[in-house]
Amino acid sequence: MHLRRLLLVLLLSQSAWAAHISLEPGQIMLSGEISRGDDLLFRQAATQPGIRRVVVDTPGGDLVTAMAIGDIIQQHQLDLTVRGLCLSACANYLFIAARHKTVEPDSFVGWHGGVNQYDCEEVCDDVALAQEVERLQRGPTLAMCRAQPAREAWDHRLRLALLSAMQTERSFYQKHGVNLALIRFSALVTGGPLLRSRRENLVQASDGRWQARQGQLQSTPIRAFEVWLPHPADLKRLGVSGLESFWYPASLEKRQTALEQKMGGPLRASWQRYHTPTPEELSVARNLLAIGSTH
Repeated sequence: MHLRRLLLVLLLSQSAWAAHISLEPGQIMLSGEISRGDDLLFRQAATQPGIRRVVVDTPGGDLVTAMAIGDIIQQHQLDLTVRGLCLSACANYLFIAARHKTVEPDSFVGWHGGVNQYDCEEVCDDVALAQEVERLQRGPTLAMCRAQPAREAWDHRLRLALLSAMQTERSFYQKHGVNLALIRFSALVTGGPLLRSRRENLVQASDGRWQARQGQLQSTPIRAFEVWLPHPADLKRLGVSGLESFWYPASLEKRQTALEQKMGGPLRASWQRYHTPTPEELSVARNLLAIGSTH
């Protein structure tokens, strides 16, 4: 398991700006990027009398906070309306947790991976994952960490944090009856949130592995965000329930035009239908993700 790649999942999910949370009759309005502390404000809003729905327009944000907001949505049995965007952590947790889900015209729900998107080389099931987290919690104390080489101490604490996040995300999806294949397939078709270099900057070597073209750094930013926008029938197939009204035009051209208008510019989106990944697809995905472990 590549610790630094998983660390980037957590780092890339964080935002310096808080979401805007406000109340309207019977509903909570949430817009902007989700940041640490937003779950506290959301909990206060959800306890107000008569709240039955949350209306979102957010590109995502901090995954730990989003999971907490998802739990609040589930606890209060709130419905959710997407009025604009519900991407990344919003789709992963808020959308999944809502009782009834509505996607308004010219609005989009999109995934691009999560902390369980990788093959787990050392922890392959829920029991083993829980045992590994428990083992690491009994690991080096702070004083021992200070005595260890900095890199080793950092890796230990990082591994504990990441495995705990994996365990929390798995439990979240199990609780809502949703297949983790939703996260893994979205990572497969988009490259996941870690492939920030453009695909055009990658070449396949003779051994089949993918690497950056000469002179291209892995940190080269892509011009647009990558996201998978699944068909509602595929969401149902993967266990997402409560889809009451889901805007999804039949024409690919109409979908892409509406999405770019919503984003204010081009967005690299995949509209691919869900299917069981082939061994060849999984091999390419592993090779692409492995690039980051060498930097």
